[in-house]
This record gives sequence, C-alpha cells and structure tokens, in this order.
Amino acid sequence: VLSTKVKDELAKCLVNILSVNGQAIDFLANLLMLEVSSLGSDSLILRANTFASKSIDYFMKNTAMDYLTSTLKESVEVIIEAELECEVDPSRIGPNQTLATN
Repeated sequence: VLSTKVKDELAKCLVNILSVNGQAIDFLANLLMLEVSSLGSDSLILRANTFASKSIDYFMKNTAMDYLTSTLKESVEVIIEAELECEVDPSRIGPNQTLATN
C-alpha cells in the first residue's frame, strides 16, 4: 500500500515521462479501465484516492494550465484591476452588498 504522497509523486513522474513520449493518454485510458473493472459501483469512479485518480488529476492540471492561462488571463486581470465585487455566495455577501449587484 502506497501513501498518498508517494502516489502523488509517482503519478506526476509517470505522467510527465509518458507525456513526452506521447503515451500518456493511452496509459491513463488503460489505468481508468482497470479502476472501472476493479470497482463494484460506477459512482465510485475517480472518487477514491487511487493512483488512477491522482494520475488523471495531474494530467488534467498539467495539460489545461497553458490553455487556461492563454484564454482567461486577460479577463481575470481586468476583473482584478477593476476591483469589482464578484461574490456569488449569499452567505458571504457583506451588509452593504446584494447578490444582484455582484
């Protein structure tokens, strides 16, 4: 049994190596299929703290970061610089704020 930290590090290393070789997607697909076949319920897929979930999570974060930065960076900077009130959680809205104005 591997600790969570070891699973994290192993997942990162394998995903990085396999990404360079163009094999990450096949590896992750096979890993996911193994997880699906070993679980008794579809509702548990990727919900457990498994090596498959760690690997897929790291791959998605690593792959998506450049895309998210290139598509959202400018919009997020505009919002931050404008110092707009953007709270959408009614329980966190201040006394002089309304949900409609946020």
